Amino acid sequence: LDRQRVSEYSRCPICLEKIRNVAFLNPCFHRFCFACILEWSDRKGMKFNMFLKKVF
Repeated sequence: LDRQRVSEYSRCPICLEKIRNVAFLNPCFHRFCFACILEWSDRKGMKFNMFLKKVF
């Protein structure tokens, strides 16, 4: 991957910052900050908990 694509993958699509405490949706593997995706799903009334995996 080139630098621009690596940079895109390291940014959270919700807050647009560098991903902190990475989490991803299973099975699509979209990456987010863990706190961002939890807050977003709560605001939308969606239950992603069963699809959400936190990387330790």
